[in-house]
Amino acid sequence: MIEDRDEVRDPAVHHAIDVRQFGAVGDGAADDTEAIQRSLRASGNSIFFPRGDYRITRSLHVDLAEHGRAAIRGAGATLVHSGSGPALHIRGSHQGTSDPASVSVTTHEREITPLIDGMDVLGDHPEADGIRLEMNLKSVISRTTLRGCRYGIHAVRRNRDLIIDACHIYNNSIGIYLDDVDLHQINIVGNHISHNAAGGIKVAGGAIRNIQVTGNDIEYNHKEGGSDIWFIAGERAIREGAIVGNTIQALSGSGGVNIRIEGFADKTPDKIGHLSITGNHIANQSDANIFIRHSRGIGIHGNTIKGAARNVVIEDSRAVACSENVFDDNPDYRAHQENISHVGSILLRRAHYCNVQGNILTRPFGGSQERGGAIEAYSGSFLNISGCTIVGPRWRGVWLEDVQDSIVTGCIIAPGEGVDSMLEGIAESGGSERNLITGNRVRPGQGDAIRLVSDTSVEQGNLTE
Repeated sequence: MIEDRDEVRDPAVHHAIDVRQFGAVGDGAADDTEAIQRSLRASGNSIFFPRGDYRITRSLHVDLAEHGRAAIRGAGATLVHSGSGPALHIRGSHQGTSDPASVSVTTHEREITPLIDGMDVLGDHPEADGIRLEMNLKSVISRTTLRGCRYGIHAVRRNRDLIIDACHIYNNSIGIYLDDVDLHQINIVGNHISHNAAGGIKVAGGAIRNIQVTGNDIEYNHKEGGSDIWFIAGERAIREGAIVGNTIQALSGSGGVNIRIEGFADKTPDKIGHLSITGNHIANQSDANIFIRHSRGIGIHGNTIKGAARNVVIEDSRAVACSENVFDDNPDYRAHQENISHVGSILLRRAHYCNVQGNILTRPFGGSQERGGAIEAYSGSFLNISGCTIVGPRWRGVWLEDVQDSIVTGCIIAPGEGVDSMLEGIAESGGSERNLITGNRVRPGQGDAIRLVSDTSVEQGNLTE
């Protein structure tokens, strides 16, 4: 019988089998693999781990179709995986969608909503993974810690309606890995995802729809070249999602990117998009805070952003909007670093039909004495740069190089904020032509307020004194 301890008084666990009933020891030394696997079979995949360290040497297989719905719970229990592969391999047979009509009788009766709750999974082998999900419907991973693993949570093949909430995903190679998976509807909510060297949340290939990353603390996931959030499209596309209300940051000087979104180059820019990046605090990756390549249909709105050479990079992309973001120093840090700015620039390279609107950039250091500035565009067309406030740029406010058919309007650009080195407010270069520069307030710096190179570009209605 289950002992009457505090850790098992939750009514939800009284119908689960205590793994100690089948011989698990939980002392961190004994091999508990066979005992736990027996308890899974005997309980119909409903087991409970009391306090202890349960060492296993190979994967625990949870076969939903054969043994029934899974409920794996712990209370102060660590599952120490000393072998390769996943500690817990949750495998169903679902091949449909989220449409109830596509769900088989077997999935309805024996597989729906596998639950992992209250566990601590520790990798103790170079190829140890935490939890692998395969062909599941409505999985829930909650209040669980995954640490020291190659992949903390690893979704493969086909999955639908996955929730990951209130977990600590810490010090793995990749924290959450959607690996060429056919997955619709995933909510990653309220987790702490940190120190995962090759990526915090990584999506590589697959067919992804409706991915929500909301209210997480995502930090320091860069040591082995990873990004805090990293979407890489394949032939089947990543679409329809939101990265909202997270704190996403690293240490200054660490290299890497906070949010990296990359399309499928051979099909560019049509394999990734309809994504929103909204209301986040994003900071302190040296290369870029947000990097977007080969993408279309992405909105970057209402974030606070700082601490990168290029704060936002948009390359080889179309229909991207970057609006109402605040790019600003932290005054608490500035007091100790008077000559350092934590605002770089917004960079558009080979971008078309994009809007950069209503952003505030204070003391941006982007560009160089020869070229570039706080907002810099290269080889683009039909760009709308409007309503931005740029105060104290090191070199220039807006730089257009080989840019055509674009507008810079309604911007305020001025030296100040402790920086008086601004050379120009708005400048064209190279083969720029047919641009409209209108209705801006530009206070002159050391050079021209506005400098155009093409007779086909128009400057009108600007206040430059």
